[in-house]
Amino acid sequence: MLSIGLFDVLGPDEPVGSGIPIRFEPPGLLWVYGLGWQPSTQAYLAKLAAAVKPGMSVLDFGTGSGILAIAAAKLGASHVVAVENNAEIAAYAKRQFELNGVDVELVETLPDTETFDVIVGNLSGTKAEIAAAHARAKAAGQTATPEIELWEPKLRFRLK
Repeated sequence: MLSIGLFDVLGPDEPVGSGIPIRFEPPGLLWVYGLGWQPSTQAYLAKLAAAVKPGMSVLDFGTGSGILAIAAAKLGASHVVAVENNAEIAAYAKRQFELNGVDVELVETLPDTETFDVIVGNLSGTKAEIAAAHARAKAAGQTATPEIELWEPKLRFRLK
């Protein structure tokens, strides 16, 4: 078990600790980012715990393992969308959503019309797409950012 703030990251059969459980099956030979060991993932979990309130919507762009989408759903987000364009990794993330009993919409490309209260993402080559989502939120009348935090290679926008 790995305790990260409010969360306990566990294997599929590990006993639950005192934190909010996030379970993962071993990825085998598949390289998946975001199983809880990386400092950026740990920082995001802490930020999500402070930012996500019940009823909010969350976009996890480049979901990888799905850890941030799972955390958002377990914190009470009413609408969570996870974007992953690698089919193998998306299949792994989908299994983790099922294992954790969370309702996360898994898509291959960024939704073009939706806006979100919180956006998190792995930006390997996708800064323009995240910026487009941010611009749509602004156009929809939401006051966007100035709160931008960068942990290489991640970027988080919080829309207010």
